Amino acid sequence: MSTIKKIAINSIVITFYPFLYLLSLCVRMREDYVVFINPKGGIFLDNCKYQYLKLSNIKKCFWLVDDKKYCRILKSEGINVIYYFSSEGFITFLRCSIIVMSDVRGWEFGKRLFIKGKSVIQLWHGIGFKKIGKLKAENYRIPENNLFIRYMIDLLSFFSQKLIPQGIPSVFAVTSEFYRDEVFYPAYPEIPFDHFIITGYPRNDVLNKKIEGEDIWTDKKILNNIASIKSKFDKIILYAPTFRDKGNNPLTDGAIDFKEINKNAKQMNHIWIMKFHGMPVVESNYEIDGEFSNILFYEIDKDVYPLLRDVDLLITDYSSIYMDFLLLDRPIIFYPYDLERYEKKDRGFSHPYDTMTPGKKVFCLADLLEFISKEAWNDDFKDERRRVRNFAFKYQDFESADRLLKYFEKI
Repeated sequence: MSTIKKIAINSIVITFYPFLYLLSLCVRMREDYVVFINPKGGIFLDNCKYQYLKLSNIKKCFWLVDDKKYCRILKSEGINVIYYFSSEGFITFLRCSIIVMSDVRGWEFGKRLFIKGKSVIQLWHGIGFKKIGKLKAENYRIPENNLFIRYMIDLLSFFSQKLIPQGIPSVFAVTSEFYRDEVFYPAYPEIPFDHFIITGYPRNDVLNKKIEGEDIWTDKKILNNIASIKSKFDKIILYAPTFRDKGNNPLTDGAIDFKEINKNAKQMNHIWIMKFHGMPVVESNYEIDGEFSNILFYEIDKDVYPLLRDVDLLITDYSSIYMDFLLLDRPIIFYPYDLERYEKKDRGFSHPYDTMTPGKKVFCLADLLEFISKEAWNDDFKDERRRVRNFAFKYQDFESADRLLKYFEKI
């Protein structure tokens, strides 16, 4: 959705808020109604996806979308989807008693204005070491000499907190004491400490078992051919870098050369699967025997977690996907080619990079390909992976969605 359209919709919501708020008071909530909301218009992935698949057999669940095209796609997959900008969607949102989300960005288009009396379950969307919440804000401070802008931001923040419901979660799912105490509570101190509940993340359940509906919102072209891919190649390598807030990425930075990667992969009989995080630079989905014989491109913004079961080696930089991959205890290579810039000028880290990343670090493509060719499969980082995995995950049984069910009953 374009920025102009978003501004227009938000303006309409604010203009008609008094009427809409009075309407919301007249609508009786249903205790069995649960609405799931996700950012980017309501894409069907992450922790919300897997909790929906588990809970929809027990409660009346709705997947709320802001984009009409998602309605058509998800309805064809059997998802109980509703469009927010329709009378049915808006009334259903008003009637629900529980809202489930995996990102604070889910509050777009005035949703937070109508949550009085509702319970919020925050499942979040990953763990790692990037700064979030108030910790992240330290990297985005307005210069002290720009007092007018600082004053206006503080004023708007004060009135928004006083006049708009804040949507404090009744449950904020975390994976361990470490992440509760050292990351999430410091980042969101406005949330009571006892609301942070150690359950694990539902999306990790799919790493150990097949789940009905897991193929929804995935790259089916790759997943449906995974058996053939495994039989043809010796190793499957997943490259999954994170996004940069400043707009650059491994492609525009010249950190990736598809021809060199393909050449190395052919020599080793490996297949690389590229999973870029919101990078429209790569939109083509090449055939195995096409332009790059040993590279596939996973669809951008599609759920990659069902693929992880079949991945032999993960390459990433700052993405939290590596933390979840630790549960499979397989090799990880870290390729933070822009480490200094990312730490100082982009998101920044809540904890030292080296202590949080149990794997080989390389800083140029040549070193990356050489390590894969000669040493990666020796797997010298098992002890380090175990150390990080044990403080990151209290539960390693792939039953997080089940653990969360009791909190839906308590609310």
